[in-house]
Amino acid sequence: MAGPPPPPPPPPPPQSRPATVLLSDVIHRFSPARVHKIENLDASVTSLDYDDRGELVVAALDDDSVSVYNTKDGTHNKTVYSKKYGCHLARFTHHSSNIIYASTKGDDTIRYLSLHDNQYLRYFAGHTGKVTSLAMNPGNDTFLSCAFDNTARLWSISSPNPTGKLVVHGAYLAAYDSTARVAAIASPATQSIALYDIRHFDKQPIGTFDLADIESVFNPDAAQRYHRPGGQPRFENGYNVHNNPGKWTSLEFTNDGKQLLLGTANGLGHFVIDAYKGHLTALCSLQTPSFQTPFTSTITQAMTPPTAPSTYVRTPPGLRAPPHRSAIPTSASVCLTPDGRYAIGASHGQSVFVWDIQSAQVPEPPPDMTTAEGKLELLSTKSRYILPPSHELEWKAKTEVIAFNNRLSMFNTADKEVVFWTP
Repeated sequence: MAGPPPPPPPPPPPQSRPATVLLSDVIHRFSPARVHKIENLDASVTSLDYDDRGELVVAALDDDSVSVYNTKDGTHNKTVYSKKYGCHLARFTHHSSNIIYASTKGDDTIRYLSLHDNQYLRYFAGHTGKVTSLAMNPGNDTFLSCAFDNTARLWSISSPNPTGKLVVHGAYLAAYDSTARVAAIASPATQSIALYDIRHFDKQPIGTFDLADIESVFNPDAAQRYHRPGGQPRFENGYNVHNNPGKWTSLEFTNDGKQLLLGTANGLGHFVIDAYKGHLTALCSLQTPSFQTPFTSTITQAMTPPTAPSTYVRTPPGLRAPPHRSAIPTSASVCLTPDGRYAIGASHGQSVFVWDIQSAQVPEPPPDMTTAEGKLELLSTKSRYILPPSHELEWKAKTEVIAFNNRLSMFNTADKEVVFWTP
């Protein structure tokens, strides 16, 4: 008689999932994985943006073209042209085949384009000055625009007419927080940032931050321009320094909505602002540690007292960023990582800087900038706000525009080429 059958083999062990890699563990390892040269040697990239899935990146160029790339394999998908109207600030809608962009010639209309068949779906007319910012709502098919006509407008993709309009002197940059309930409008002409409840867009702001004293301490060159009486609009490398003397380039909320990153092209650094109270958290310095001492000593003597423009001291020319070659100002030379911990931006030379903004040591309590004592306190403690780069990622060419992919662990830089960075 045969014995009992042998027991069945044990089931195979479950396959282990790959361990989650923290960005902080790999941020220093990012390097160029693929590079696409711009075919037109005279053209430069002026803006970058990703679709919702992070699979495509769109680049607007100052030769009136828009190029689309696949982020997973770094391949070039297609190029479309807007020779009649020009193009800048190309932004994906929530459909990966459609973009909006600002015109740079002809008129100031915002155009809604299908990349699938290169057909315009709609025109958003109303601005009477060059559009300087486009921000897509992360939660629905609406977007914000700012222009040199001193207005910020709220639009719906489905309508050619604005659904809201704000008259804001010098409105230049717009940004949504991650909840899409709060919008920030930056005005470099008034050196201020205003926050609006998007549900009551045409009402008074829910908060206004005056950055005049902060900028006068850390950016005396811009302060000299603000105090320059009268004068006609003057342009430097695409920036209207009459309306934007501080050369503000970008505005972005951290993922938790607690801080704002104000990007500049002033050659000194980028401002991190508390999004609740408006005080300075850090200045992401464009000086490497070896240059930190002379830079700090320069701004230490920049202003005494804070309200006396006659005592401003210019920053040494050797510490300034090289000029941008395009006649159109770039949209962002600095950006935030998805976790809100790091800011990544172009350096003066041929590399990319990384700043750990969570490591900033903010004096508690922060200076009260509404009082003379608070302004003097900021002046005396400003070296504590200077945040040097925590990492320097080497690259062989100049960077003008940068964007981090919120879906994939990669980012892009661009100027005369589009570079794909991976850890």
